[in-house]
Amino acid sequence: MLDSNLSNKIVVFDDPLSSLDLNRRNTTIHQLCIMYQKCHQVIVLSHNLHFMIELNSQRVIKKADKKVLRIVNLKGKASLLEYDLKRVWINNYQKAIESMNTFVANPLPETQEAAINSIRISLETFLKLKYCCYIPNPDETFGTIVHNLEQSDCQFINPNKNEVIDKLNQLVSISWRTHHASIEEFDTYKEVEIEPLEAQQYVNMTLDLLNKDL
Repeated sequence: MLDSNLSNKIVVFDDPLSSLDLNRRNTTIHQLCIMYQKCHQVIVLSHNLHFMIELNSQRVIKKADKKVLRIVNLKGKASLLEYDLKRVWINNYQKAIESMNTFVANPLPETQEAAINSIRISLETFLKLKYCCYIPNPDETFGTIVHNLEQSDCQFINPNKNEVIDKLNQLVSISWRTHHASIEEFDTYKEVEIEPLEAQQYVNMTLDLLNKDL
């Protein structure tokens, strides 16, 4: 930013995290906070929910007079609507947990697909939040996240790291996506064909990981 007089300027950042590693991402967030304090207005555009939550959590931004907006399709037209970042994140994680608990309590065929879909969603959300310092790119696929954690020096609650990684890899192998998507896109996940008993075992394994191992 070469202009020294920013007090009357509106500055727009379009997807500022593209292809950045962890250190550069943190530096970018820091610089955006500094820029906000100098400019008349700062507009940040991004498709990265993790980045937007992190930016929104910075002290100076939390106290700012701001709006979070999302572009949505309403009757064939692009529209801007207010968007609650943290609430959407929490709601989708909670939805995944409730779906798995429902299936475990009453394993019906009509609830199996949602429960299987919830395995990847819940684990990705949990791992990206708790072990974010070991995940250089929050848009990585589930399998890549597990591989990075295996290669890192992170420690799980379960001291047998190999056992935890083995469970995670099993869950990677029974879930897949129709396309690359972030964890909040619940409806993009599809079920792999497995038997009901197997589904129960995988869902229980996921809940054990979340509640005991990770």
